[in-house]
Amino acid sequence: MAILEARELVKIYPGGVKAVDGISLVFERGIYSIMGPNGSGKSTTLSMCSGVLKPTKGRVYVLGLDLWGKDWIEARRHIGFAPQDMPFNPKLSALDNLIWFGLLRNMSLMECRTSAKKLLMSVDLYESRNMLVGKLSGGMRRRLTIASALIHNPDVIILDEPGSGLDPKAKEDLWMYIQELVEDRTLIFSSHDAREVERFSKWTYIFHRGRVVAEGEPRKLIEEYVKHPYISVWFAKDVIPPEINGSRPLVFGSIAWYSLEDVDLPDVISYLRENKMPFKRIEIIEPSLNEVFIRLTGERLME
Repeated sequence: MAILEARELVKIYPGGVKAVDGISLVFERGIYSIMGPNGSGKSTTLSMCSGVLKPTKGRVYVLGLDLWGKDWIEARRHIGFAPQDMPFNPKLSALDNLIWFGLLRNMSLMECRTSAKKLLMSVDLYESRNMLVGKLSGGMRRRLTIASALIHNPDVIILDEPGSGLDPKAKEDLWMYIQELVEDRTLIFSSHDAREVERFSKWTYIFHRGRVVAEGEPRKLIEEYVKHPYISVWFAKDVIPPEINGSRPLVFGSIAWYSLEDVDLPDVISYLRENKMPFKRIEIIEPSLNEVFIRLTGERLME
């Protein structure tokens, strides 16, 4: 039995906007990711899987319990959800906010205090436990958000863009805490950062326009869809990227990507110089899930 399973989820917003179009997902224990650009349906899907947003169609099961059926109360006890912007009370301390979230989960006051203090120590916020949330840094708030999702010790943790907006050091620190806290649970996170998905998830679902266009282990997806590195050329404005030695590039504005399967770096440089084509920069890019997304959709994951 899957820990969490979504079956044929559809979400249509007022006005007929279809944000999610028949998505099915299966999660066991471990770290999973949903990858896609903004507007691809990631947040909507996670909200439906966490019990926050009701699907227009489809079902969600947590440990066999129907999240949107008669078992909804019991099912929600197994889920901890951390949206991008957790609704903390800025006039309460970090500790009091966690206690409040615990009380909302029907925990006793003593259970809330015990769990909150333990979690604050786990995410290195214990010394700041009495600081008002409104005065916490972005990285500290994000760690507190993770703690709030774990206050009731759920089996499933759902994080919407946990590293978004953080500098590289803060993001690295956050993931250190996340990995330590997950242990043998199911963690599902969304991201538009291909490198983040590759590093931390064992399985990813790639979203595009409300649908799953691919799924699998990140490294195997890269090996399947992008077998060779790319040469990336930043051309001067208004220059049309040429075909070189029969290699037609993928073009995004003034940036062109040539596959090393078809052409090598000296060939590209020689061609550009001989034909006096102005360019600003050239480099070799190792394959990542970003290139997989481009191969699948013809669009860039991040602008």
